[in-house]
Amino acid sequence: MVTDVRVVDEYTVHIETEFPFAPLPAHLAHTAGSIISPQLIEQSYEDLANGESPFKAANEKPSGTGYFKFENQQPGNSVTLSNNEDYWHEEKAKVGTVTFKVIPESLTRIAELETGAIDINFTVSPSDVSRVESNPDTLIEQVSSTRMVYLGFNTEVEPFNDVNVRRALHMAVDKNALVEGILDGVGIPADTPIAPGVYGYSEDVDSIEYDIEQAKELLAEAGYPDGFDVTLLTDDERERQDLAVALQSQLAEIGVNVNIDTYEFGTYIERAGQGQMEIFLGSWGTVTIDADYGLYAVFHSDNIGPPGNRSRIVNEELDQLLDAARQETDPETRIDLYAQVQNKLAEESPYAYLYFPDNISAVRSDVEGFWQYPSGYFFLRDVTLNR
Repeated sequence: MVTDVRVVDEYTVHIETEFPFAPLPAHLAHTAGSIISPQLIEQSYEDLANGESPFKAANEKPSGTGYFKFENQQPGNSVTLSNNEDYWHEEKAKVGTVTFKVIPESLTRIAELETGAIDINFTVSPSDVSRVESNPDTLIEQVSSTRMVYLGFNTEVEPFNDVNVRRALHMAVDKNALVEGILDGVGIPADTPIAPGVYGYSEDVDSIEYDIEQAKELLAEAGYPDGFDVTLLTDDERERQDLAVALQSQLAEIGVNVNIDTYEFGTYIERAGQGQMEIFLGSWGTVTIDADYGLYAVFHSDNIGPPGNRSRIVNEELDQLLDAARQETDPETRIDLYAQVQNKLAEESPYAYLYFPDNISAVRSDVEGFWQYPSGYFFLRDVTLNR
């Protein structure tokens, strides 16, 4: 896509693309677009030529332009950063060091926060919010998110190559009950793959409403009047486990008997990428706040498998709309194209969109200046410890 990059002067870079690419500024604002050391890039090419990972050098000693700089790491345990006194902006970090600790178990993170062993807990399970709020020494930090949680269908395998079956299962999902039961109300139901606040979101698009009787009718039309058995792929994260059980109960109402197949995250994501599933739970965040990131990667046929299209849907009209939307430079026309994309997805229903969970973190009550982006990233530059 990018055909040429030229340095114009100390503060200007000229980028040429093979076609007009409207979301380029939003993509450059992604963390993957961060500026890193030229020496690291050269070393990465050398490592790649030697058969090693291109990320080896950056993982061992990253070097960027942020308000913190790398100090040391204990792989699998922690990463420590220190204040970058040479940071380019006049607003520098307020604390001397930040240590990121790996604590996989959510309840252990809560306990560490309560004792003061950690200052910030990213992220908090909705079921733990009341515990944090009841402690005078801890606070909840919460913001709406752009991450859509979904039930995905492998459109290459029976019976999910039949759109009526996909739509039937989508109609059988009570999203409001999931938001209340799984998230304790900390989120909103998802009627589209794009969250409110994302460029390209529209309320004037088709959605699939909860309707058990129509779901049964669609299954009967597809040749499954008595339902069928299916295996649901998921990972072992707490929320996903609760969600899988809730969906198992809901889909049983239309005769769909769900067996839950659980793997640790690495194996789960590999199986989902390779199409080794019938239906599966997943999530996707539009972290650039531009619909291209939330739609093109997930539903264009060029991205089947690990790049993002795990439903493996192939639809020529959908591809054409997605291509046109990312190349359209008129903002209003782009929004209209994305509305057409979402209407087409409502027809095809490769995913049953479930909900947009809020981003929830917890901090010690003496932590000030911490905040989160809707994209899921957090901002530490202005953090201070009022001690």
